[in-house]
Amino acid sequence: MKRIYALPAAALLLASTLNASPVAADTAPGAAQGMSSMRFLLGTWTCSVKAVDGSTPQVTTVSTMSPDGAKMLSRTVAGGDGGGQMWLDASKREWTQTTTATKGSSSQTSPGWNGNTLVWTGTLTANGMPTFGYRTTVTKISDTKTTQIDELSAPGGTSWIAADSAICAKGS
Repeated sequence: MKRIYALPAAALLLASTLNASPVAADTAPGAAQGMSSMRFLLGTWTCSVKAVDGSTPQVTTVSTMSPDGAKMLSRTVAGGDGGGQMWLDASKREWTQTTTATKGSSSQTSPGWNGNTLVWTGTLTANGMPTFGYRTTVTKISDTKTTQIDELSAPGGTSWIAADSAICAKGS
């Protein structure tokens, strides 16, 4: 019989705070065509999150290019803390996203957009808890609106448990 482990709200909020605004970048010469699909993510994004515990935080993140143009950087400016970076690993033909906050960190990879959907998989580590499998599905509604669903792996790793969802809008 499988046991389902309850997660503290802090871990679920961490998931939403870490990935409230996906960002992207290229690290290899000639990868600019891949970057073009992610450029709409630059700027200020505010996400209305609905966590599994019923909380509804708003998280605002600013995404910019790194000074060397190799990565897109994000930092949370309201509703949480932390930041992240994303880049294209051209040799593996996949995107990598890492995030850190005072409550933990995550690392995910994605093969890129499939139509209007971008699926990230990796791990989430929340302070004081075991590492979980972590999946984020982003749906592009327009250049100024996305939706996002974050899921954690169930014990045994054979299925996913919804952690939170978000609707994100780009500011002017």
